[in-house]
Amino acid sequence: MDKIIELGIVEIMVSPSTERLTAINFVGSFYEDPGEPIDPFITKLTGITTEMVEGHSLPDDTILSVLERSDSVLVAHNASFDSRFVEKRYPSLKSRRWACTIADVDWNAKDFSSSKLEYLLTCCGYFYDAHRAQNDCLAVAWLLSYVDVLKELIRSEASLTYKISAVGSPFAAKDELKVSVR
Repeated sequence: MDKIIELGIVEIMVSPSTERLTAINFVGSFYEDPGEPIDPFITKLTGITTEMVEGHSLPDDTILSVLERSDSVLVAHNASFDSRFVEKRYPSLKSRRWACTIADVDWNAKDFSSSKLEYLLTCCGYFYDAHRAQNDCLAVAWLLSYVDVLKELIRSEASLTYKISAVGSPFAAKDELKVSVR
């Protein structure tokens, strides 16, 4: 299924001077009926059933009023996944800045052996009902505050990144083609 069935939003405020989370301004969780039965794997993973979403639609005006704030950065624990769904549903957000708490934070340098959200939170003593949109958003906000990775995320999001694909290159050249620029 390539459709949003649940969308969670947590809007936080960050102090520019301390680069720390200072407030949670909005928390929302919304269902969307995809118009087809939910795959049993998705139900097993999330607990969301076809009956739970039946007849629901996303409140687009509410969602856009939060996500289109002039200076906001959209943050997700797997932004490359989430951004595809959000930008498909809301084309006006295609030019928004995204930060990713997987790709933009060096968890290994912080002595975490995995960047999986459940693992990170468990290591910090925080347990929650994972794979539900609002819960995951709140968990990311808590993680940013608790582990103090917000400064790193802010710096990473502000830096330019490029993805270069060497299409058609021979496999033997892969190591020569790998470049890391920071």
